Amino acid sequence: MPEKGLVSIVTPCYNGGKYVHRLIESILKQSYTKIEFIIVNDGSTDNSEEVILSYEAQFKARGMIFKYVLQANKGVGGAINTGLKYFTGEYLCWPDADDWLSSDSIEKRKNFLDTHPEYHLVRSDAFVFKEDNLTTPIGTITKKKRNRFREEGLFEDYILERDVIFCPCHMVRTSAFLLVNPERTIFESRAGQNYQLLLPLLYKSKFGYIDEPLYNYVLILNSLSRQKDNSYEKCVRIQNDLKTTIIETLKRIPLTHEEEVYCSHLLELKECRKRCYVALYFCRKEEFLTYFRKLKKAKALSWKERTGRLLIPFPFLIRLIKKIK
Repeated sequence: MPEKGLVSIVTPCYNGGKYVHRLIESILKQSYTKIEFIIVNDGSTDNSEEVILSYEAQFKARGMIFKYVLQANKGVGGAINTGLKYFTGEYLCWPDADDWLSSDSIEKRKNFLDTHPEYHLVRSDAFVFKEDNLTTPIGTITKKKRNRFREEGLFEDYILERDVIFCPCHMVRTSAFLLVNPERTIFESRAGQNYQLLLPLLYKSKFGYIDEPLYNYVLILNSLSRQKDNSYEKCVRIQNDLKTTIIETLKRIPLTHEEEVYCSHLLELKECRKRCYVALYFCRKEEFLTYFRKLKKAKALSWKERTGRLLIPFPFLIRLIKKIK
């Protein structure tokens, strides 16, 4: 049985020696201290282990549980899977190693779930920083769509990546998580862990929202989850990997036949749109037209694809727009 009141934090870390201290120190500064911190060193080749272990005594001094796990590199999904085997708390969070929490982040999320038993998950807003300036945020993750983030039925939104939060500023009830994932195992991939952890819960549960930036999200150029894609082929490969992750995650949800057909339809449309955008970005006319026609046949064209159809014959114009942006 999960320990009542205990909040478990599971974090994968790969070569985070230069930045993992930010997250660790923010956990040590939490106003709520009944915390279990599980950090999985996913085969780092830098000084991550030295940095992480240097904080062990501080966790003990604050009465927090500290668990360090070292494994061969498996990617983010594999590291999360390992951490899920160790956590024992009533609540679960999974912040990235290169981000950090506000000092009241855990307390406010836990209080929300304690006082709103009808919710099994809660998310919050987050400040966004560039890695070269960690003192002044460039904005918030919700931008100007705060009202959209108050909506509760988000299963379809997360499949479509429609106005959703992909930085891991979430907390879930362990009891609800174990109902949909009793084996504590997600499909192992190197991206998309928020899909794997959230989608099964969102199938039946309402998602609460705290309208405060309780998380600090850092844009790091060479981060595992935020690498800048520099080729059409690489972008397509990443999209295919993410599609596979979602399909494998949906297989673990007891969908009806009608829901399976509908979700497949959503994924097909999403893939066509993403492939249109990537083809447009890299000025790949034939690839763009292939997926544009599929969307047209499905009567699912948006203004973005229609605009792209006007631009695709003029690569110089596309490059100019990219340069201006």
